Amino acid sequence: MAGPAPIPQVRGLSIAYPIAIGTVRAVEEVDLDLSDGEALGLVGESGCGKSTLGLSILRMVRPPGRITAGRNLYHGRDILAMKENEVRRLRGRSINMAFQNPLTSLNPLYRIDRQFLETIREHELGTSRADALARAERVLGELGVEPRRLYEYPHQLSGGMRQRVMLALGLIMDPDILVADEPTASP
Repeated sequence: MAGPAPIPQVRGLSIAYPIAIGTVRAVEEVDLDLSDGEALGLVGESGCGKSTLGLSILRMVRPPGRITAGRNLYHGRDILAMKENEVRRLRGRSINMAFQNPLTSLNPLYRIDRQFLETIREHELGTSRADALARAERVLGELGVEPRRLYEYPHQLSGGMRQRVMLALGLIMDPDILVADEPTASP
């Protein structure tokens, strides 16, 4: 008896970047399957395509890069064939990403609580401030961040703490897929 379909399911994925003297093939014919609860770690040299592959899961490869071949299935639907508004509804809610550099991902003008509030309210209209903050405190606590840190600005946190905040923001909506780009690095 077959188990549930893998999420995500990537087939023959290739991504290229045009350069002055030709084309750089950053990702070439990648296949991968992950079932619910599984984790996958990619290891490789800097510039070998790990981040590009992660971005492709959310269909976030930016020009001039482009996905040249393959399929990226989420619950059997090809994300690469979806309309942009469909993909936007998936991002943050069902598929999320914790980016590599929290200093460029966290808004330095806002306290951490506001960044959680915006994320939660974007995907769950009507969530009260108290409920959203309680959830943020819980997720941060699970990652070893004291609740009081929620009311500080990103520059007031250490690099490792900012990285945990990024992971918590990625996990706050309990996504099916979390792509973590170098989750143990701290600038």
